[in-house]
Amino acid sequence: MKKLLSTIFLSIVVSLFTTSLKADGHDFTIFNNSGMLQFDGGGSDPEVLAKVAAHVKKLSGVTPKVIVPNMQDTTEQLNLLLAGSNPPDLFQANWDVYKSTLMPLNDLLAKHGDALLRSIPETSWKYMTDSDGNIMGIPRTAATSPFMTWVRQDILDQAGLDVPKTVEELTAYMAAAQKINPDFKAGTRAWSGNKWEEPAMGFAAAFTGAMSGNAAFIDPSDGRVKPVPLADGIKDYLHFMNDWHNKGYWYPDNWSKFDESEVFRTCNMAMWSGWYSRVTIIVPKVVSNCPGMEYVRAPIMGPKGWMATTRASGTQAYVINKKAKNPEAIMQYLNWMWNDQSIDGYATGVNGIEGEHWSYETKGMPAVVNTKDKAETKYVGDFGLPNFPYEGNMQPNDSLWATHFNYLGSGLTKLDDSHQPIDLYMAWDKGRIADETPTLGDIHRMIAENFTAFYTGERSIDEYDDFLAELDDAGMQDWINAMTAQMQESWAN
Repeated sequence: MKKLLSTIFLSIVVSLFTTSLKADGHDFTIFNNSGMLQFDGGGSDPEVLAKVAAHVKKLSGVTPKVIVPNMQDTTEQLNLLLAGSNPPDLFQANWDVYKSTLMPLNDLLAKHGDALLRSIPETSWKYMTDSDGNIMGIPRTAATSPFMTWVRQDILDQAGLDVPKTVEELTAYMAAAQKINPDFKAGTRAWSGNKWEEPAMGFAAAFTGAMSGNAAFIDPSDGRVKPVPLADGIKDYLHFMNDWHNKGYWYPDNWSKFDESEVFRTCNMAMWSGWYSRVTIIVPKVVSNCPGMEYVRAPIMGPKGWMATTRASGTQAYVINKKAKNPEAIMQYLNWMWNDQSIDGYATGVNGIEGEHWSYETKGMPAVVNTKDKAETKYVGDFGLPNFPYEGNMQPNDSLWATHFNYLGSGLTKLDDSHQPIDLYMAWDKGRIADETPTLGDIHRMIAENFTAFYTGERSIDEYDDFLAELDDAGMQDWINAMTAQMQESWAN
């Protein structure tokens, strides 16, 4: 009851707040739930924000008003705002989830989005289109290869090895690394998402030729879409993971959770195949503790193809509310924000006023900028809307961040050395899959728990067929039916 009353109160406050916003002369409102303000929930200093707002109007020709997220759960806050009398005009969301509240963007993009259309990869737009050809959002991200394997050049040099190219060469690299230092380990992450998919995104396709962001493949025997635990070769994947466990290659806490920064700080991570930014962001900050430590990207080929799987961009997008009264101004703002000729708009939105809060080191696409600490400028990026890979065009003049931003513009979007999943350009309606598979959460939990047991030998891989029977009992056929129906519908369209 207390939670209900709190929610009602928050809804009233949100409604009153947005009503006051609409009355102060702005063209549209932005609920900036992009992640830009996730560590700055209070927003910018009001006086500084007013100066930046005037500068934004001068450069873009429009006047946005930002609603700063002030709840830990920004999805809950978004839903409260949308239920109010003055919902936000622009926000970030999975368009397929919020489609009934959104405005198609085809005409707006054609009339006011020329620079924006050139800035965003053509392939990213495929995720934004519904079955009727309506473009429902502006892509927040792009297809990437974030689960690539990384090895250490300094270890390769000591061992007299080249960068590994096959599973066998990667295993030989780990054996050589542990001869140099028995504490050298291989790392991945199993605690994110559904707690089994990230290691599979890093390794499984080499043995199965089948992995995707929805953990799906098409069974050639019957043409149905099935989860990867049913893929031919899945036992080979599990044997590989278990073999590395038995040889002591894996970092012991891979299957639970660990502080990635602290582990890299030990200098003992010989191989990494988890989220890419642990190498591009963490390593430059700790490398001074580890003289000579240098990671290199190592695309690995297995018996059935590339080991890492490409991550589809999905349906996450910047979307426009169908109740927005001035959508042309919104598109004009976004066209300025992600301009293909200059980062002036993006740098202003993120950093503030050029010459006061930031400056160019070098202009161009990409550009290098000098920025000040946000605690000093008192502007935290309220008007900034991150968009990958566009954000890679604004590179900070900071050696600690150079590796990361250089990789954003090159290696992360290099897809020709990772497995291309069947659904790379398909926008799954995961909410519908969950509705049609009531036990889906339990199924993912069972896969996570049992895959970990197979990796570590707590359960014999000889019992794998028994495990599949357990998944069937838990409702796996509902999952297969739900995915197959959606895939067939996408083909029909």
